Amino acid sequence: MSEMHVAVAPWIAKAREMWATAETAYETGETEFAYWAMVDLRASATYREIAGSELAYCRAEVFSGLSKLLAGSYRNGSLTVFKELGDGVLMRSKNARDLIEMVCVLDAVRRSWPGSDARRDSPNFNFSAALNSGECVSLGRNAPGAQEASLADYLGRPIDLVARLSSFKDPSDERLLMVIEAETAARVQADLVRDYEFLEVCTPELLPPKLQKSGEGTARFCRVRIDRAGFDGVGYPFDCRVSGSLLACR
Repeated sequence: MSEMHVAVAPWIAKAREMWATAETAYETGETEFAYWAMVDLRASATYREIAGSELAYCRAEVFSGLSKLLAGSYRNGSLTVFKELGDGVLMRSKNARDLIEMVCVLDAVRRSWPGSDARRDSPNFNFSAALNSGECVSLGRNAPGAQEASLADYLGRPIDLVARLSSFKDPSDERLLMVIEAETAARVQADLVRDYEFLEVCTPELLPPKLQKSGEGTARFCRVRIDRAGFDGVGYPFDCRVSGSLLACR
């Protein structure tokens, strides 16, 4: 037996053990329907090159921390951040309303932040946001050898798609607030149009080819545009009777 074989064999055994553990975790994980969102800063790598590592670090930390604080303001844990991504977060919610409202408030904060000017190195909070819905599997990602326990994680196509939707950008669309997978948009559109006249759900579009995956079929999304003159985060309280969990109610 070669020295390489002797050195590798224990790690192969460990990998097999971890594989068996992962299989059990997935097979016993609970499947749940929820609304899933990804909110992340735009052009983080470019910003780091222009502004330097310190400003880039502070920008990402404040953005992620603020996102968690906003999510934590909702009652009964209806909106949670289940994964931090360095320059963004993944969130789950029992309803679409809380996620969309949270993004509206985050957009208002972004516009009011002192650094949101025309300078490319200013500490702006320009971000992308995407929303999807569907069933995902809840998992505890504590494989053998992990250094510390982690919160529940979720796996499923809805989360995979929301990450790709968040990559959609259209700098020419100044009113773009977020994008929503088309079937999810159809599910929540009536509520949005009825309750929030400053939001517009646009007609479905095909996902750009570069964001499609081979063999997944045709994916569509809808832009959600915001009338920022109609909502500044201060003068337009959300309807607490509907949600009962909003910042404006506090």
